[in-house]
Amino acid sequence: MIPGLEPIPLRELHALGSVRDWEFEGQLDELPSLTPVRGSIQAEHRGNILEVSGSAQTIVCLLRSMPEAVQSPAVHRCKRADLAR
Repeated sequence: MIPGLEPIPLRELHALGSVRDWEFEGQLDELPSLTPVRGSIQAEHRGNILEVSGSAQTIVCLLRSMPEAVQSPAVHRCKRADLAR
């Protein structure tokens, strides 16, 4: 779980009467990444509708499981960066 992204009661969101915006940065245990996951989430309670949108970005190494014999020098750099985190 990324710090700062905790559940919010719907009543509290409804009482705001406007869009609530969260910005976040952190690591997700379920997604091994080379950089922290960064993004934002917006939520607004509109009576009987909850509107939620957001975006996030990070960098991951997709070639991690290739055999050593077929990896290029660029993949080796990625692998070293992955191990250095």
